[in-house]
Amino acid sequence: SPSPEIEATFGPIMDFTLNLEGRPSNKQSAKIFVGISEGEITTNPKYLLTFTIDLPDDGKFPNLSLAGLTSGNRYTAYLKGPTQIATASTFTMSGFVTHLNDSQLLIALSGDLNDDNIINDADLTIAKSGNKNADFNLDGTVNSLDFSFIIKNMNKIGASGLWTSQPPKPTGGTGILIP
Repeated sequence: SPSPEIEATFGPIMDFTLNLEGRPSNKQSAKIFVGISEGEITTNPKYLLTFTIDLPDDGKFPNLSLAGLTSGNRYTAYLKGPTQIATASTFTMSGFVTHLNDSQLLIALSGDLNDDNIINDADLTIAKSGNKNADFNLDGTVNSLDFSFIIKNMNKIGASGLWTSQPPKPTGGTGILIP
């Protein structure tokens, strides 16, 4: 039987490097929400494209297709990890490759255990219950080191504002790598 083919999307692409705070640099693997909106960073952005991507262990994600966006226009990318608040970076769309954050590392702050895009006492309560997702540094134990991330980031809200429900469902693609 014929092998399945993955349809390649062409057009401008974006790459970025994301660090999920507290994790070892070679253990960044996670499902990441990526939303692209027009203009500068704002709370409650209207996303033109959304993706759920599989961030590799090294935190480097190349070749995210931004087909449909206009070269020369300003956009903002919002990135949110599974226990992190959203971080954002504004960029001018390139006709070829856009290097988000001028190829500098983006850091997603850890501590959001209830996925509302704010780190607060509710997250600390979840961590104290021994929830395995609170093991931010992936050492196999939820302990004072993990609690320290929540305490350090207490009352910080992600760049896209407080979420009262789950993040938007992806509409722009799957984050498939283009060979």
